[in-house]
Amino acid sequence: MTVAAVLVVLIGAAVGYRLLSGGESKSTPAESDVPRIAILRSGHGLAFDDAIKGIAVGFESHPADFEIEDAGNDPAEARALAQKLLADKPDVLITLGAAAAQVAADVNAGCPLVVAALSDPFALGLASSDEEHRADLTGVYSSEPVEDTMSLIRQLYPTMTKIAAIYNPADPESAGYLQRARQHAAVQQLLLQEVALSRLPLLDSAGRPLEQARQDEAIIRKVMDAIPADVQLIYLARDWVVLEELDGLTKEAALRNIPVVTNDPATISPGCLAALGDEYVSVGREAARQALSILAGTPPADIPLLAENSVILVLNREVAQKLQYTFPAPIEQRATRIVPAQSGTVPANP
Repeated sequence: MTVAAVLVVLIGAAVGYRLLSGGESKSTPAESDVPRIAILRSGHGLAFDDAIKGIAVGFESHPADFEIEDAGNDPAEARALAQKLLADKPDVLITLGAAAAQVAADVNAGCPLVVAALSDPFALGLASSDEEHRADLTGVYSSEPVEDTMSLIRQLYPTMTKIAAIYNPADPESAGYLQRARQHAAVQQLLLQEVALSRLPLLDSAGRPLEQARQDEAIIRKVMDAIPADVQLIYLARDWVVLEELDGLTKEAALRNIPVVTNDPATISPGCLAALGDEYVSVGREAARQALSILAGTPPADIPLLAENSVILVLNREVAQKLQYTFPAPIEQRATRIVPAQSGTVPANP
């Protein structure tokens, strides 16, 4: 089953609405009053799945048709899919991720846009303030809690001196996270080793691109080789290219007994010790609310951008056990969720 098909099932299961995917037929004339919502996401992260769930919740009482496309981390694919979705003339296009937002804005010619699951619409040139933005769009954005994450790392490890930050140099948002991490790590007296992760095609000795599995293996090996032996923790901001390699990175980190802390709570289970970041179901609900305002007749230009900061802390006891680490009691008391030592998740503060 394709990623798009999985998402169709996901949102369909949540709201029970008729869905559109690929070549399926569009609404019949008798159904023409049912709004058509297109969703374009640029990344396979679990946080985007949460955002889809939030959109479904937001539309629970409002029948709609949904067409969902996933461009992965391919900008060219994102542009092509944005053009495809817009050619079908949906009532609203919701984008998830910075790349999806940027290409949809670039190729749009009149469709109302709701941009979501991005951190800096201002750096992307989509807005100058929450109230002053492109007339064809509104949206929901959130800034990763990098400062609080550096403070969390210091509280988890009071004597730690050196950490590594893995970032994607091709992504302006990721570069912004790195700049903030550099600044706030210094405040916490943490030496920050910067390690770039790039998905530029790697070639074999004959100059041919490596197959995907070997690409991933080579990327992870290159990143881990760049991390000095004295690094005591790895920090990952929420960058979709970096997070696509999360499983491999955390496995390699575990072999070196290095904890991993991230800003993406949705992906903590594969091997991260702790995650401090936005809860994307809320982001999706807010995007749905803005889309519904547009459907009710409010122009996007009159809907301010919303800074959504529903930050949660998730801890992973299973990883802590493997690291022979015990969370300080005050940190556990602050946690929104805790992954237990065996499987599943439990509320930390019921």
